[in-house]
Amino acid sequence: PIAGLGNTQVALWEEAQAAAIPVRNPPLSLAWTHLYQSWNLAFCSMYPNNLDFYSKLLAPVVAGYAPDRPGTYMHIRAIALYLHACHELIGRALRGSSEPEYDLRHPSLTRVWGEVNREAAQEYQRQLQRALDDHNGPQTRILYRLKRALYRTAWTPASWTLGAIGNGRRGLSQAR
Repeated sequence: PIAGLGNTQVALWEEAQAAAIPVRNPPLSLAWTHLYQSWNLAFCSMYPNNLDFYSKLLAPVVAGYAPDRPGTYMHIRAIALYLHACHELIGRALRGSSEPEYDLRHPSLTRVWGEVNREAAQEYQRQLQRALDDHNGPQTRILYRLKRALYRTAWTPASWTLGAIGNGRRGLSQAR
């Protein structure tokens, strides 16, 4: 936990403890949740049958931030993702094709959504930096910046791969 970021370790609520549900409380939880939700929806806009993905992501139990169950947002999403993957695979098997029944992609929407998300992510980063500066000493700030640099270094090759896959080209991980 980092002072000022609202990511204090939370006690497991009883049901989570009984079911061994992992609890994760990211910094500035509500802002992070909104940013992640928007990023996830924009990412799914690249799929031809994106309405099927949106319905999974916008289901109240998945999209809802539950203040009475802090830290469980990602666990609920992981379960929904698993169920959605099963639904997709069964649907493809029943249709006898991996091609969706419709294609509602709009590349310009995906591009604009990505730009908006980038601006929102930059604002989130500024909020984190302000909280770090206001509540922590220089050692914490240095460690945080080193961690960010490491993630940025790892993310660049991953984004090339994901971008190539999303554009229909073979990504680095698919090259043979």
